[in-house]
Amino acid sequence: MEWNIAKSQYVCSACEKELSELEKYTSALLFEEDTFLRRDYCLPCWESNTPDAFSFWRTEVPKKEEDRKRMVDAHVLLELFRRLDTETDRHKLNFQFLLGLILLRKKVLRLANTHFQNGSEYLILTVPKEDRTYEVVNPRMTDEETETVRTQLAQVFEADFSAVE
Repeated sequence: MEWNIAKSQYVCSACEKELSELEKYTSALLFEEDTFLRRDYCLPCWESNTPDAFSFWRTEVPKKEEDRKRMVDAHVLLELFRRLDTETDRHKLNFQFLLGLILLRKKVLRLANTHFQNGSEYLILTVPKEDRTYEVVNPRMTDEETETVRTQLAQVFEADFSAVE
């Protein structure tokens, strides 16, 4: 299954207002019909009718000349990672595993240990200063699956995830 998550068109999904340069808005990741969909909302529409989103984050329309390669707030990634913690769907496990690697690289998560169970490798990840452990299965993604998830993350967050191996 391939997810086609659209980049922001800088138009509110509720009122269809075009978002202006540097205007703050909320992007939401919805899971509908076995796929993630990105929807953008101007702040008044978001506050008056918040959808049942899988995850969401606040961002702003970039300046026209601004470099499109942006960094994503690590706390936003961590929240999405946490929401994927109880998922069993293969595609969501791939998404969580790659997010875990990104958060390890950003030092938001720490690798506490690894173990094998029933032929699968598990990473034991912790958040420093929190009493919370995450057990993340290594889904042994193919190169194609890794690239698909990386591309989807880049589309959703409009950021560069090419450094994630």
